Amino acid sequence: MGGVVLRAEDLSFAYPGVPLFSGVDLQLYAGETKVLLGPSGSGKTTLIHLLAGIERPKKGRIFWGDVEITALPEEKLARLRRGFLGLVFQRHHLLPELTVAQNVALPGLIAGRVDWERVRTLLFRVGLSGAADRRPPQLSGGERQRVAVARALYSRPSLILADEPTGALDADNSRKVLALLLELAEAEGAALFVATHDAHLVRGLPAFALQSGRLVPVGWA
Repeated sequence: MGGVVLRAEDLSFAYPGVPLFSGVDLQLYAGETKVLLGPSGSGKTTLIHLLAGIERPKKGRIFWGDVEITALPEEKLARLRRGFLGLVFQRHHLLPELTVAQNVALPGLIAGRVDWERVRTLLFRVGLSGAADRRPPQLSGGERQRVAVARALYSRPSLILADEPTGALDADNSRKVLALLLELAEAEGAALFVATHDAHLVRGLPAFALQSGRLVPVGWA
């Protein structure tokens, strides 16, 4: 296992009149996977947004590698995020007017330079080589989410954050997409943090739950 990719220290966050968590600590190494379990409304998405630098904590510090992102101006954070972080959400957020290959290459298109060989490799690894020229509306839900996984990996991120990545899928596709995400993150040596409500799906993986505003390890019976 490699060095520390993600470190959160004493995180606290609250919406007006609604405290979500306090004193949250988390550490994730390269190649390591951890899971955040909890029902809707428990704060999973907010924690993912904090770790991704989308929202800022009320208290505490977050590090990507040796860089404290809570201290970075938004412009520098956005530049760092493009190369360091891959995100997968419950909804795939693919652009319907782009082809599958273009959606995977979107980070490169935004940066002005695309590695099409990387795109072809990722589409092969997610089992969608034959769909490169199709568009998202022509795909099934499971296929669209596999494209989203490939896009998250395009920039070879050190950290992948996945917020309910199977929440919109049936049980069979949920298992396939999670297995694919775990396999690719391990192969790429990326740290992976998955938030989900589905305990059966992630049973046996190192997991935490948010209880009384703190992260508590889940003991699998």
